[in-house]
Amino acid sequence: GVTPFASAAATGDGGIGTGGDIIFNFDGGTATMNNLSVTANGIGGDGGFGSINAGTTAGNGGAGIGGTATFNAISGNLTVNNTLTVSATGNQQFNGGRGGFGSGTDGGNGGTATGGTAIFNMNGTSTINAANLLVSTDAFGGDAGNSGETGGNPAGVGGQGGNAIGGDAIFNDTAGTLGFNQLTVQSIGTGGDGGDSFGNTPGGATNDGGAGGDGTGGTATINLNQDDLTNPVYVADASAIGGQGGDGLNSGNGGDANGGQAAININNSQVSLDDPTIRANAVGGAAGITDGIAGSGG
Repeated sequence: GVTPFASAAATGDGGIGTGGDIIFNFDGGTATMNNLSVTANGIGGDGGFGSINAGTTAGNGGAGIGGTATFNAISGNLTVNNTLTVSATGNQQFNGGRGGFGSGTDGGNGGTATGGTAIFNMNGTSTINAANLLVSTDAFGGDAGNSGETGGNPAGVGGQGGNAIGGDAIFNDTAGTLGFNQLTVQSIGTGGDGGDSFGNTPGGATNDGGAGGDGTGGTATINLNQDDLTNPVYVADASAIGGQGGDGLNSGNGGDANGGQAAININNSQVSLDDPTIRANAVGGAAGITDGIAGSGG
């Protein structure tokens, strides 16, 4: 491939987004709502635009870091018609930490993503009913910036996709009454896609695509600490997905994927479950499309 524009000045990088600490205590009374979200998500800013005419490379995406979100069901009656969500994600799917576009210069790298801690506690006398329950500490690496030819100047190198590491997602069913269609606890790490390097015509790439980011699953834990014979549907998911490599003269490699730890723990209780799912799958990213030598998958 062609050497990146190492001597060019960089434009601004996206800022770091770090989620805070939030606690929702449901303690007495009766409430009904369509959706309830308790979130401490961290979303990184996008990198700036780079141009060879200005002598700059594109900016890198900022990191997204989840905080801590806790829901405590203590007493009272709560009905959520659709989805009750407790989340502390690093970035969001298709949003956060994207590398900037490079016009005749290198694309920016995607920002890293790290999931935080999300906890749902049934630990009192509450009755909670919801169509679906989601506890999530997913992480989504920022997609890299592309690079394109401009004014006769060839494209630069596509940026590198951001790495992602899932956090800790926990559900504790200790006391009280809970009704739902499905409860999902997940901490999926998804690497960002590598940036493309392309010319003004098909097959006109003169530089390389960027590599996809690595994805690493976190920890997804369901603790069943009291009897439940209602056949609930539980899903614990700590999977990982590598980012796709970028297209270019030499295509970018796909990102690696490493599954995390998923568990459903039945602790001194009698339960009847409807097809529980526990997974920590890993799917490596695909290499990009090439005009020359193909890259390797993750």
